[in-house]
Amino acid sequence: MDSHLLEGLLGSVPKARILRVCMRNPDERFRLETLISRSQVRARVARVELKKLVRLGIVRQGLDRIAAK
Repeated sequence: MDSHLLEGLLGSVPKARILRVCMRNPDERFRLETLISRSQVRARVARVELKKLVRLGIVRQGLDRIAAK
């Protein structure tokens, strides 16, 4: 998927980067630190955007892992 399209649909570059990491690795569950590193998003921004993605039901958050739904 074109990165500009994904960013436009999601409304932010960080959210698109986080989702891209999750979708490219659908069977993998990520620790927050790993997801921040792979998406190259600042920690505070990543936490805010992840909360939005979880609230929307796009990704799910387990006890200490995050995965695509």
